[in-house]
Amino acid sequence: ITLVRTFSGTDSPSVTALDVVAGKLVTAGYRDLKFIDLDLGEVVWDGVGPHTPEAMTHLEDHLAFACGGAGLNTYAVKSSGYPPSTDVFGMGETPKHLQIDGEFLFGHYGSKVYCFDLTQETPSLAWSYPPGDSSEYVLSLQAKDGRVYIGQLSGGVQILEYDRYGFTELVHFHPGGQEIVDLAMMDSVLAVLFDPIDDMWIQRELHLYDLTDITSPVLLDTYANDDFPNLLAAGTTIALWDSSVNAHGIMVLDASNPANLVEASHVATPPLARVTRNGEVLNIVASPSLQMVDVSNPYAPHFGSAISIPDAYYFAAQGNSGYLVNTDLVFDLSDPLSPVLVLSLI
Repeated sequence: ITLVRTFSGTDSPSVTALDVVAGKLVTAGYRDLKFIDLDLGEVVWDGVGPHTPEAMTHLEDHLAFACGGAGLNTYAVKSSGYPPSTDVFGMGETPKHLQIDGEFLFGHYGSKVYCFDLTQETPSLAWSYPPGDSSEYVLSLQAKDGRVYIGQLSGGVQILEYDRYGFTELVHFHPGGQEIVDLAMMDSVLAVLFDPIDDMWIQRELHLYDLTDITSPVLLDTYANDDFPNLLAAGTTIALWDSSVNAHGIMVLDASNPANLVEASHVATPPLARVTRNGEVLNIVASPSLQMVDVSNPYAPHFGSAISIPDAYYFAAQGNSGYLVNTDLVFDLSDPLSPVLVLSLI
């Protein structure tokens, strides 16, 4: 690792979320939001609020973050003129799993899914789903290519088609079990990870569905396991991983033929590891180390250099030119297998 620059000036005890918007590094910590100019290496705006930001995402020069207890805040990040403009949606709740599809921002809380229109200078709430009260608690959400995929606590999967004016339900089906833990679209195939039985044991079952006919999902293959309760899917590879003290590691599945899932390889991880995905690269964070693994060939994972980092805990990235947050450290991931330390937020 080459130390490029050390930066001081944030007094947050830890960084809980990070994004890069319009050339500005945005960090969120305890009741704190800072905008850092990467060229100048200094804080250009510092905002302190009554609540701690819990999630963050962006589209071009729009930044959105969920603020605990206060709803959703949006900023228009400009090259000059601080503080940035802001709009606060006082929802009385904190939306989770913020993500952007096209020019729309999505999040969910309780039984509701929220869609915000980012096409105007001032973002606005376009619609929420369902329009009335519902007991169908939402656990997982993905918005992609004009559709919203919703996983429910009751074990149901809903798929909506939407625009800024509203939505149409395309299908609502039950894979057969409890709690849709996570889901992900892979071209025309939907990966659904759920709990097959209602008991105290952590078990997971993975189903792949062909959505060529969106109104009639076709089950292609299944994969059941007790050891890997978390899902990361992209391209033609699926990574199932374990974050417990049992250190079961990561199971990499070849999904190039979705009707025939194949256990391609296994990657060992330390206990309590946290795994995220940046394209075809898996990022494994487990104190005191950071390890990047390229799984573009699921049968032969390629390991980057392991980096020793005390108190390693959380990671976030924005593409190949993104950044890694490890409590107080930010890395340039232009080469995702060779991170370079660029900022120390101490």
